[in-house]
Amino acid sequence: MRTLTEVIRTEASGDQTKPVEIYDLFLDAETLHFAQYTQNVTFYDLDGVESTYIAMPIEREGAKSSSDLSINNITVRMANIDRSMSAYLASNEFRSRRIVIRKLFMGVSNTSGDAVRIFDGLMDAPAADEKWLSISAADRIGSLQKECPKRWYQLLCNWQFGSTECGIDLSSVVNSGDGAVDSATATVITDAGLPNSGSGDNYWKNGYAIFTSGNLNRARRRISANTASTFTVDTALLEAPANGDEYMLLRNCDQTLSVCSGDFANMDNFGGFSTIPEQMVLR
Repeated sequence: MRTLTEVIRTEASGDQTKPVEIYDLFLDAETLHFAQYTQNVTFYDLDGVESTYIAMPIEREGAKSSSDLSINNITVRMANIDRSMSAYLASNEFRSRRIVIRKLFMGVSNTSGDAVRIFDGLMDAPAADEKWLSISAADRIGSLQKECPKRWYQLLCNWQFGSTECGIDLSSVVNSGDGAVDSATATVITDAGLPNSGSGDNYWKNGYAIFTSGNLNRARRRISANTASTFTVDTALLEAPANGDEYMLLRNCDQTLSVCSGDFANMDNFGGFSTIPEQMVLR
């Protein structure tokens, strides 16, 4: 059974509804946000960050739900008339990357929880022609990370940072901050007023930098290190940010036991299985 918010229950039972499907494609360098709609849609990504979902003609097969651990497969087709999806395919690896499909309703005041997750899987077999980019996907229950029964049997923590299961109260930590670029390269950004610089090196490590102005507006990168006045992103930006470009930092956890227990003193709520061998030796 799905747990639905009051907004979803009200809209789904109404005489007229405006359901919209939104798609998150998690590539190595960036996450693509698309909406099966006639205009762009502003909604929250899976990290709770307000994002723009680009309007896109999309077709897909019906997604099925089952309780017998069977592997469900779907095929998604995205319009490629302008060759934009071919460009993404040429410069990114789609195979074994995550895709999430959710449904929400337009015309209401949505919060981050007002979306129904329809499908969560891994992509495979991308192929493009002059009209469509076609992607096959299998839900993640088909991987070796089986649910037992409430979470994946894996080394990494299963919980979303700041969720009820995680237990971290985001209001009790400096979880976000805004700043402006003093100088930068494509990977290292300097800001003498770096948010929360007094907390020491690597406070923002594993979090995200999201640019909110300039040529890199909406560009998002994971932070690999920071000092009191600089932060380094793990994937180079398309160009160096200009002086004065604004950005937002979001703190995050990399879901490892060491960061959970060390940076956040939250070992009691760690949601992974830390005793699984990292290497399997067959004799």
